Amino acid sequence: MAVLAWYALIFALSSVPGRDLPEMPAQNADKFVHAAVYAVLGALCLRALRRSFAKLQAPVAAVCAVALATLFGVSDELHQLLTPGRSADPHDVMADAIGAVIGALVVLAIGRLRLLDRGARRIDENPALPYDGAKPGRDAPRRENHP
Repeated sequence: MAVLAWYALIFALSSVPGRDLPEMPAQNADKFVHAAVYAVLGALCLRALRRSFAKLQAPVAAVCAVALATLFGVSDELHQLLTPGRSADPHDVMADAIGAVIGALVVLAIGRLRLLDRGARRIDENPALPYDGAKPGRDAPRRENHP
């Protein structure tokens, strides 16, 4: 639901005629605005994908989230062609994509930190458990089958 609300906000902002837009303090400053807005969109898309498709691995979900956000950025630029005083700018799409990547990376980093924190808490709560830094499943010692 949050993704759709953010889409709607972006669409509404893109519908503002060019003459009604505020002046930017510097040339290309709008690219930072694009990146910030699409960082939020990339983060929201990633969270929505991870919640909707729990078995989808995080890196795959991140790529999909960035692709969705970037495709929406392309459609947004096309929408601006129909808005008086606005135009489509491929540099805006690039800023959108960079923002989406940043947003997805932030969500991945936060998820990773939470996972590490949970593991540390589990060890703190039960100090009797030996911990050698091995990851279960991948680094765990293999048992040999002896006849």
